Amino acid sequence: MILEKQANGSIKFGDATTDDILNEVEAARFLKVSRMTLLRWRKAGKLGCYRPGGFRVTYSKTNHLLPFLNDCEQNATVTFSPNEKAAALAAA
Repeated sequence: MILEKQANGSIKFGDATTDDILNEVEAARFLKVSRMTLLRWRKAGKLGCYRPGGFRVTYSKTNHLLPFLNDCEQNATVTFSPNEKAAALAAA
């Protein structure tokens, strides 16, 4: 993945900026699940991520988490309460 430094000082990961990037703990809080659940979803191919440097896992709200929430809602693979989904969308 190509990293680009923007004029405003943020770093761009592909088409996501650092303002959009969450680490595992932040992503788990955003989705209101455990880090282990994130790992299971990643291994099952349900949730994408970035691996800058090959080890650390990061997530983009716009490229990974919000599309995952929408996909779960459409396919009913994971159920979120209306309050949980509203809170996640408001945090975006």
